[in-house]
Amino acid sequence: MLPAAIVGVTPSVQTACPGGAHGLLYSTRMDVMTLAYDDTLVRMDDAVIELFRRIVVGSQRIPLVWAGVQLKPKKGDQIHVNVGTLIEPTGPFYNDGIISNGAFNFDVSASEEPRLREFFDEAARRAGRPFQTTG
Repeated sequence: MLPAAIVGVTPSVQTACPGGAHGLLYSTRMDVMTLAYDDTLVRMDDAVIELFRRIVVGSQRIPLVWAGVQLKPKKGDQIHVNVGTLIEPTGPFYNDGIISNGAFNFDVSASEEPRLREFFDEAARRAGRPFQTTG
């Protein structure tokens, strides 16, 4: 059984492209973050969010620039978490317009909402997108 946690890993740095012929000369890699629950592991680096489920073979990988999350309250003091590809990838990160594989949705205790929001707020920052709709 994995404890619920968010874990950071020391960042690394990519080297500059010789001669600058490829446009991107320098990129600092961001911390890898992990959100762990009993049967679910959500991993995020600087470009991809990836979900693993203990009872599902394989994983679901989504580029952060296309990713979004839907957090819905559920009976029994639970939150249903749906991570997937946004129908409109320039929209807010927290969104109801999600395309996902239901095998990778999961439920957690409502007391975990601050931890979920911390993790997915950082995903929105890395994706360069607003958290919520404004106005």
